[in-house]
Amino acid sequence: MRTQTCTRSHTHTTIIHGITYYDDINHLNNMSHISNQNVVELLTRETGSVTLAIGDGANDVAMIQKANVGVGIAGLEGLQAACASDYAIGQFRFLARLLFVHGAWNYSRLCKVILYSFYKNICLYVIELWWAAMSGWSGQVLFE
Repeated sequence: MRTQTCTRSHTHTTIIHGITYYDDINHLNNMSHISNQNVVELLTRETGSVTLAIGDGANDVAMIQKANVGVGIAGLEGLQAACASDYAIGQFRFLARLLFVHGAWNYSRLCKVILYSFYKNICLYVIELWWAAMSGWSGQVLFE
């Protein structure tokens, strides 16, 4: 996994376009809020991948709102990023727990919902099949 750091001198679209195809992680340092937003939008559009934006101040609000998942850190720079984000944390050190623990729990819950959906549909249509056989395949409906 390679990382790339962008600064103000790397805001040209062709350089960013190249970064999106050759790097897995991009850091945006010392860029204006509009540039951060444009980079996140370009990454999302060009790669088709899910983007995560992490910010701690008012200058990161546009980037957080443009990303698929936004994490705001409430701290010395205020609560603007935390209020505009999907997830708000108190300190940067809580990010690992948010991503790995809650991410794993979310994956587990999603798997249970998918299994429940299959179970529900199997039960529903087995009952429908039983009713069709018991009613002599007449086409009479059991559920409306």
